[in-house]
Amino acid sequence: MLDRIPEYVNPLSLAEKHREYKGELSILSMQRLSELLINSDGWVHFQLLFSKQGKLATITGEIEAEVYLECQNCLGAMVHVVRKTVQLGIINSTDEIKQLSDHFEPLVQSEDKIAFREIVEDEIILSIPDIPKHTEVCLGQSLGKTEDELEKGVQKESPFSILKDLKKTGV
Repeated sequence: MLDRIPEYVNPLSLAEKHREYKGELSILSMQRLSELLINSDGWVHFQLLFSKQGKLATITGEIEAEVYLECQNCLGAMVHVVRKTVQLGIINSTDEIKQLSDHFEPLVQSEDKIAFREIVEDEIILSIPDIPKHTEVCLGQSLGKTEDELEKGVQKESPFSILKDLKKTGV
């Protein structure tokens, strides 16, 4: 296992050598990821193994991070915990995607070297929900309700309920 994280890697070469990297990268250093967050503090922890499975070069491992997103209901901050199992099959073109087994995601290597940080960053970005929302009740869900009503689950009376009463009386 290597602790020094290279800036660029040749995944095919590392797979031949069966190299493993374990460490952490600053979220702040990941520009594309930082643009999606409301707070770029924190670290991404990773353990990635470059190896071969038959003729296929692979990257397998784990990535963990806590990222701060904006809830689309209440527009408040929320923590999204990322625990991602990485299983990438390294291919040279999109024509080779059909050759990958179902449990590998394609990583198209169009050049000799790939930025190591971008491999990790891409996996975190892919794990972010399209529409982040709190799992618990938040302000966005409570529009039009008092805090007491939310807690009790009481719904406001529908303005159309009077029509129901009129229908019963036959007016």
